[in-house]
Amino acid sequence: MTGETEKGKVGTLFEDFLRKQGTYEETTEQALKRVLEWEIWFEGEGVTDDFMNERD
Repeated sequence: MTGETEKGKVGTLFEDFLRKQGTYEETTEQALKRVLEWEIWFEGEGVTDDFMNERD
């Protein structure tokens, strides 16, 4: 990702912003941990893909 703006888009990518701030790795790691915790919780609660699809 070069940070160049694509046609029809304004500004740079959020990932580029985090890299410039020096927090990309830490932020990505924390986000991944939260997603995994959420998935484990859902499995423990017995929430299935079918249930999630029915909500739409």
